[in-house]
Amino acid sequence: MKILFIHRQKDPAKPSIYRTFEPLINFYKEENDVTEIFLPFGAGSLSNIIRNIWYVRKHRIKDGINHVTGETHYAILGLIGVPSVLTIHDDYAITSSPRKGFSQWIKEILYITLPVKLADCVLCITPTTKKKIDGYVKNNKTKVLTHQDLSADFPYSPRRFNTECPTIFHMGTAPNKNLETTLKAVSGLNCKLRVLKKMTKEQTQLAQELKINYINRFNLSNEEVFEEYRQADIILFPSLFEGLGMPILEGQSVGRPVITTNKEPMNWVAGDEGAMLVNDPLNSDEIRTSIIRLCTEDNLRDSLVMKGLENIKRFRLPNIAQSYLEIYKRALIKHHIS
Repeated sequence: MKILFIHRQKDPAKPSIYRTFEPLINFYKEENDVTEIFLPFGAGSLSNIIRNIWYVRKHRIKDGINHVTGETHYAILGLIGVPSVLTIHDDYAITSSPRKGFSQWIKEILYITLPVKLADCVLCITPTTKKKIDGYVKNNKTKVLTHQDLSADFPYSPRRFNTECPTIFHMGTAPNKNLETTLKAVSGLNCKLRVLKKMTKEQTQLAQELKINYINRFNLSNEEVFEEYRQADIILFPSLFEGLGMPILEGQSVGRPVITTNKEPMNWVAGDEGAMLVNDPLNSDEIRTSIIRLCTEDNLRDSLVMKGLENIKRFRLPNIAQSYLEIYKRALIKHHIS
């Protein structure tokens, strides 16, 4: 089978979508004719969006599957008339903009309405994402299908928990990642905080004012990210909203207790009792209490690690790859391609 994967523009600061698809792509390369393209332009302007659509049109394949892997949903407009599959992670491109009116309407058309209507199949990575997308477009094409396999990049790596001075891992510095509350939660605790992704000047100032023992690392390779997980005692991910929440799965895969938000999709991703869930991610006291419990309750830690390892079996590669192949075949049949 011929498969073309279409990715957003390469950006070292935002590697997550490509990184999560990489194991699936490598799996398919063993028995299929697989190619990949990265869009040449960021989607900061309408002219760049149009140029990206034209780039997709020039590079599309007519006798195989064209799969847009996420964020740049509008790329489907360059695939009209050929087999196409779209993966949607979230509606952040719409909700992140404070602007209303005509510009917001155009964004909804380009990022949600037209791509959902034109793609042969639309795959949402969580039930939460599906609910959001179905709120924009009433249709029967959206399905829930994840694509994350962590067995290669994030293998299980047992570690003796440091109860005296645990290392706490926090991924992300964007507003939804809620780093400010994390800083307040660990203030006064005897711990080491490691923050991945570049902190803002304001976040750095807050960490210094609270006298946090922290390290900020960014632009890391996959191997370096894995090493950060391996050296951590606790994975803290009190996000306000997510398309999926990869740090939850990555932490579970490595074998670390996870604290995250009791809200979809984070609680769905974490699985049945696979993480400690905080009801109010903006409540630093609730997060602090969760950290202290992990430091003092051995049975709780062991249970979270065990159930986390069981949970990630849902996201293993062979099952995921087979599900995608079935969807690809249906799209090819729709276009009378065998």
